[in-house]
Amino acid sequence: ALSREGLTMGSSVQVTLWTADDPVAMAAFDAVFAEFDRLEGRLSVWREGSDVLRLNAAAGQAPVRVHEDTRQVLAAARRHSSRSPRRALPCEDSTSRRPPR
Repeated sequence: ALSREGLTMGSSVQVTLWTADDPVAMAAFDAVFAEFDRLEGRLSVWREGSDVLRLNAAAGQAPVRVHEDTRQVLAAARRHSSRSPRRALPCEDSTSRRPPR
């Protein structure tokens, strides 16, 4: 097994692959971590210019054009949030916490 670790969206991530073909595994690691970087560029609450950061900055002021993947993630977050006893908002700043309703 081969493993690679990295940081994305403020979290440590470890990916492990079981293969006999090391070059293919290395290319797969590169693709996985490139995808993490791409998604972080759209969904991060810390990375300048991300869709989520722009949405939060414009909240209640103006519409914001976002990528389709961001819309899909926010729709899934809204569905899951509606099932949560806490009822968190999908774009809520991760450093703020409101009491449950």
